[in-house]
Amino acid sequence: MELLKNIPGIPPSFALTALQHHEREDGQGYPLGLGGKDIHLHAEIVAIADVFHAMSSNRVYHQAMPFYKVIEQINRDMFSKFNPEILMELVSRLMSTLVYQWTIRD
Repeated sequence: MELLKNIPGIPPSFALTALQHHEREDGQGYPLGLGGKDIHLHAEIVAIADVFHAMSSNRVYHQAMPFYKVIEQINRDMFSKFNPEILMELVSRLMSTLVYQWTIRD
């Protein structure tokens, strides 16, 4: 966060997003244990993107989960860990993209 704060031209919200993107709606995140309205909107968006990417990508410590399992898990977490509006927007756009791609192939 300090590194980002010291770069000229970088908005303060970027540093705040980097700091808060592991916070969760229910206050069970880190580093500050913030919840709900205390988390910057950009951090809420990045949190969901970060978790989605981590779950759907191969990592040294785990294999990528199948897409349906990722969607299943983030839906379970919708009303506790993540902002439901943002999460619903992601799922809606993912589904629209998949349906569109499916119709183009046929």
